[in-house]
Amino acid sequence: MLFVNHYYRLRYSISSNHNFYILNFFLLGVCFALYLVNNYLIKPYCSSFFTDNHFNDVLAGILLLSISNVLLSFYSKKDFVMKKFYLMMIFLLAAGLFWEYVTPLYNADAVSDVKDIPAYLTGGVVYYIIVKTEKLLRDE
Repeated sequence: MLFVNHYYRLRYSISSNHNFYILNFFLLGVCFALYLVNNYLIKPYCSSFFTDNHFNDVLAGILLLSISNVLLSFYSKKDFVMKKFYLMMIFLLAAGLFWEYVTPLYNADAVSDVKDIPAYLTGGVVYYIIVKTEKLLRDE
């Protein structure tokens, strides 16, 4: 019985948030394509400080919010996604601080760069603007 209720809840969530999922998966594809273009076309031939160091971090902010909101939308409570701007920024700030200061403690290849945190937050601002422009998340 529990599985059946979960199945119908998941099915209803997907059907009622169809445009939300389309936009988030579209953003995932666009970010992945931009990552490939940046690494294989822009960096080798016409690199700049931004494309070499921070462009992929901006994409990471967009990806993290997109993936997180899709995963949170499957939670059993209705509309359990990050809707408010400040929640998105706190989430990205926490993730950025972890990546920049905790990850180098256990991964010898990781390098801490304070300038990456504003890049993650910029990606969050871009995600928020895109989602609000599409009117898919309404602050309540």
